[in-house]
Parts: sequence; C-alpha cells; structure tokens
Amino acid sequence: QVEDIALSRDSGGPGRFRGGLGFAKTLRVTGAEITASQCTDRHRIRPWALFGGKEGGTGSTLIRTAGEAGWQTVREAFGKTSSSKYSNITLRPGDRVRLRVPGGGGYGDPRQRDRARVEEDLREGYISAASARDDYGLEPD
Repeated sequence: QVEDIALSRDSGGPGRFRGGLGFAKTLRVTGAEITASQCTDRHRIRPWALFGGKEGGTGSTLIRTAGEAGWQTVREAFGKTSSSKYSNITLRPGDRVRLRVPGGGGYGDPRQRDRARVEEDLREGYISAASARDDYGLEPD
C-alpha cells in the first residue's frame, strides 16, 4: 500500500536551470511476506552538475519494521553490505519502506536563474527559503 508520495524539496540541484526534483514515497506491506531486491544508484554520490550548477540530492531506502518507531537503512535492518544494491530481504506485514529517488544536478550558475522562476520554485515548494537565499541570492518576503 502506498501511504504517501511527494516531490522532495531541494532535491534538484541549484542552477540557472534547476535539476529535476526527486520524490519520496512510503510503502506499507499489508498482506503476505514480500521478498525484495534493489539495484539503484546515487545513495552516496550526488548527481553531478554542469557549468557552475550544484549537485542534485541523493536517494535512499529506509525500512521501519512493524512495531518500531525509527527508520533504519537496509544495512542496519538486514545486515546487508549496501543499502542500494541487495537481494532477498524479507518484508513482513506492517513493515514500511521509504524510497527516496535522487534529483538531477543543476546546469549553469544558480545566481543567473530568472528571479521569477526562483520565486515560483519557492511558492510551489520545490525549493526552501534557505535555498532561495543561499543558492539563488533571493531574499524571500
């Protein structure tokens, strides 16, 4: 069951042309046990940028087993070598998985991004006020 899904604020690398946003979704196991495997990238190394842009946000996979309050990496929860490349973990009813997809790197100097686009990104929730200020030089009202 998909419990939530949303774009990840500040995941697109700042740039004159901002990198595409990643997203996060939380899944809950509702029926029988599931055997899962994964082979993804960009959990540690951020997506690269070009021509003065900044790197995009990383991805992640977190697990919260039924009855537990905290999230753990696959390495912590299942003792796997990697949290982005693994096979044969067993998820049981009530367990949750939070997948976060990396964002793209920015292209060009972020300070050259059109002010109206930065304001729109801020309004839409694509970037935070801190990013608008620190990366793009915009002082939000």
